[in-house]
Amino acid sequence: MYIVIPASNVLSRAAELVHIAHGAHTNNLQLSGAKSAEIIFSSCRHNRLESHPPELSDISRVATITKLGVTVTNHLSVSEHVSGVST
Repeated sequence: MYIVIPASNVLSRAAELVHIAHGAHTNNLQLSGAKSAEIIFSSCRHNRLESHPPELSDISRVATITKLGVTVTNHLSVSEHVSGVST
């Protein structure tokens, strides 16, 4: 499962996750913080320092994710995936 939260709603991340956890519990499922990760996508073209929200207590923040065998970075680049496939 993926949840995408726009930057304009970044302060509601914790509430969104509580809502999802409640829905999962209602459907006899469980949301595992240990298996979850947060990635913040941003443009690599801007050389300014971006202020990211503080990390959530039970979810780790990562710079890359691999889903369905494709590695994507937090700058929406697949160059890491391409270099891994070609070697």
